[in-house]
Amino acid sequence: MNKNILLRCSECEKEYSFSAYSCKCNNGVLLLEYDFMQIQSINELEDSSEFGIWRFSKMLPPVKKYFPFGEGGTPCIKSRVLGPKNNISLFNKRFVRIKCRDKDLE
Repeated sequence: MNKNILLRCSECEKEYSFSAYSCKCNNGVLLLEYDFMQIQSINELEDSSEFGIWRFSKMLPPVKKYFPFGEGGTPCIKSRVLGPKNNISLFNKRFVRIKCRDKDLE
């Protein structure tokens, strides 16, 4: 477990490891806390060999196995209409159209 991350109960403020799902007081929820002041470099948080959300797996609770669905890494494209029209630099996420039973989903 990353020493800069912990779970804390919102009610009794007891600290837990990532293996916990709920607080024993049963009144609060476990909130994830990061101590960003102790982090020296983004390299402490990032795993550049991974892709998408798993690139930041060091900041997530540990899992034994995960099944990526190709999420993350969607490119941003510079707007050719709205940005210049509003005199701003604007980037949009790439438009994706999905076919589902002969219907287009946008």
